[in-house]
Amino acid sequence: MRYEDLRKEYLDKLENARSVLAELPKFEKYQLFQESELEQLSKINDKNTLYLDKLKKGEIEVAIVGMENTGKSTFANALIKLKEAFPTGSIRTTYTSTRLKYGSEDKAVVEFFSNAEFNSMFREMLKKVKFPDSENESFERISVDNYERYFNNLQDLDEPLYKFHYATTHEDIKAILTGKNEILEYLNHPIKIFSKTQISNNELKKFITDKYIARTVKKVELELSEFADTKEMVLYDVPGFNSTTEKHKVETQKSLNSADAIILIKNVIANSQITSEEKSMLNRYDETTGIKLSDKLFVYGTQVDKANTQDEARLNIDTLCSDLTKSLNVQQSRIFVGSPYAYMQSLKLEDGDSSIKRLTAWGMSDAIDSVEKMKSSIKEFYKNEAFENIKSQINKNIASLKNILSKIVIDNDEHRLLENLLIADNKKIINFTDSVKIELKSNLLKLKNTINKDISENEYFSKSLQEQVDSIKTDVTMEELEEINLSQTDIRGEFATNKVNTKYREILKPEILSSFENLIVNIANDKAKQYQDETIDIFLDILEVDNSNIYKDEIKENLAVMLKNLTYKISYSQTSYVYLIQRFTRDLVSVVIGAEKGSTTRKDRFKKAKKEFVSLAMYYEDIVNIENIYDLKLIQEVLNLSTDEKVVEDSLIRKTLENKYESYLEYQEFKNVIDVLEKKGLNEEKSIDILEDVFADFKNISASNIGIVEKKVYKKLEDLDKKKEVEKIVSEDKDEIDTLFEKIKVSQTKEELLHELNSDIAVLKNILKFAVIKAINLELPFITSFADQNEKIINSSRELNDFISKYYNKIKYKELEESQEKKRTLQEKKEAILNIRALQAKI
Repeated sequence: MRYEDLRKEYLDKLENARSVLAELPKFEKYQLFQESELEQLSKINDKNTLYLDKLKKGEIEVAIVGMENTGKSTFANALIKLKEAFPTGSIRTTYTSTRLKYGSEDKAVVEFFSNAEFNSMFREMLKKVKFPDSENESFERISVDNYERYFNNLQDLDEPLYKFHYATTHEDIKAILTGKNEILEYLNHPIKIFSKTQISNNELKKFITDKYIARTVKKVELELSEFADTKEMVLYDVPGFNSTTEKHKVETQKSLNSADAIILIKNVIANSQITSEEKSMLNRYDETTGIKLSDKLFVYGTQVDKANTQDEARLNIDTLCSDLTKSLNVQQSRIFVGSPYAYMQSLKLEDGDSSIKRLTAWGMSDAIDSVEKMKSSIKEFYKNEAFENIKSQINKNIASLKNILSKIVIDNDEHRLLENLLIADNKKIINFTDSVKIELKSNLLKLKNTINKDISENEYFSKSLQEQVDSIKTDVTMEELEEINLSQTDIRGEFATNKVNTKYREILKPEILSSFENLIVNIANDKAKQYQDETIDIFLDILEVDNSNIYKDEIKENLAVMLKNLTYKISYSQTSYVYLIQRFTRDLVSVVIGAEKGSTTRKDRFKKAKKEFVSLAMYYEDIVNIENIYDLKLIQEVLNLSTDEKVVEDSLIRKTLENKYESYLEYQEFKNVIDVLEKKGLNEEKSIDILEDVFADFKNISASNIGIVEKKVYKKLEDLDKKKEVEKIVSEDKDEIDTLFEKIKVSQTKEELLHELNSDIAVLKNILKFAVIKAINLELPFITSFADQNEKIINSSRELNDFISKYYNKIKYKELEESQEKKRTLQEKKEAILNIRALQAKI
């Protein structure tokens, strides 16, 4: 398979592994991973990221190493065909690794250590020489003199330690303390970016070579457009093997481990033999990949043109090749000899052609472009042996990931335990649900009986409404009439009786209709809410959900929603009452309030609804031997046919009864009796006879027997009269209304109008109390709706099952807390394991 195809294949593998590794941290909360596995996963993730970045970039990382002053930087400049990219010189030129790669914009980026990072490294140095209280020291607080006194004393106190660190760690500490001021200037310094001009005029150089400032540099990265023909390579110029600085050794080892290829620079003339430092470093294995560093080693023998003679040059080359084969087992094909200087001359980057001529004369012209040959060889090596190593490491890393995931799945297979808990819980829910249904049926039937007694037997709505009817409108005042008169006439002092009468009734009619409707609806709504709340309370009691349950509000709210959904078609609705109210009040209010006394409007409206009025009269009085509907009290009052004297007489009878039986007025039942007697129109003597006859059956009247007294009075009244069928009355109606209306005196003055309006309001209230309220009979539809509602709830087995099943854990959360927590943990673990299995399939 072609290299690019292989690269794409492994990029896909790495991307899949990356996505899997990114998902794993969210499963840590389920305690699926052991500490050692988390550590392994962290390392696997680091490696995966490393390889993914490498393959994405398609870069060949090449570390250029060697002893100090062997020409590493000069070789690097030749490799990239740029004269001053890396600093060169006869003294130490590199204090930190310098990274070079292709970039569309020429620049250098220098990143600095923070003060904390630098002091951390400094304290590690102090520990090595056992400086007192090293973990709390900082380089700012220690003077060079104090430190040197301490270290010089080590020669007598601990000579082995003194000798071991004398030329390395000691020199680093001393240099840091000596250059303290320069170092402090750049610690915590923001990243510095240098342009191509600044690189060329050596402004960058001190950050790589200065023995003080370069120590503050964490990283140097060069991006150069001239590197275009070698853009797939990233070069690292690292400190020399023989550097005495501890930091340099760490930097060098790190660069060699991460590099895809290593170029060892050897000076063929000055030091062609392999040194102990080079052997020690290059025979090591990279702990991360397990690859021996010498297996990715290339060697470039430089400065061959500096030999005195051709024979000396070839002898030194042979010595180098022999030593490399024996000491580092380097293949001959990876050893190149040449002169970077001659190569630079051939590119016209150096003046003259002296080196080219010398190598040509020696028959070594192939050494001139050996830099290019090495570059091609490294590229080929990367696509074959190096990439095979990368593939092997990627496969090994992914295999480790798979193994850990498989182990986690096996170690956490607890689904059976979870299933047993779920089965046990289901049995508890079933038993609990059955007991709730039995108790619910019993309690809702009790509530039904309570409603029947409260509403029907006690005539709750009728009595409540009768008590409150007077509130729908107070008596009309003269001030109100005067105010309306001002809007109806332009003549000051004149009272437009007819106009005021008409206008006031236009205002009053909708006001009374609305007030009466609201009165009934509010009373019914209040009672409906009471029983709805009682239904919910019954549920909560049976479920044993009290104020100590932290989920009570949530359960109660959702219970109300469930009951509403169950019963919305049959439950109490105020709209049905509004229809009843309008049916029995619309015509009544339209005639009594909406039309003036004796007016044609009142007469015509009455004629259209005459049958409805006769029906209402049945509730208003007992109809006995009445030959003409106009003899009915309700119709006489509606049409103003009764005399004022009769109204006064009725009022006097009421006052006589209230005065005589004042002690009984504390009972509403007795007040109802007086209302009925007044409505019947019996005279004072007959009314007292009926009451005394009933009272004779009781030793005394009290709250316990007043209800019976009331019923006996009603029975007496029934015995006095016999009802006559309404239809017969209507059919025998002689329709004398036109003649009757001719006798009615209409109001001429404002005083007469005031009396007319208040009389009509009084008549209306009386009819509402003793006819309309009974006709509407709110008790029956109210009780029926709640009876149907309770029946629906009792028979809704599936909905009750679903509700209890859904909220069982919150209803019984105290009892289930421990097992619920265990079950929740097991369920979460189960779901986590299923997710991990799904992730396994992705890699």
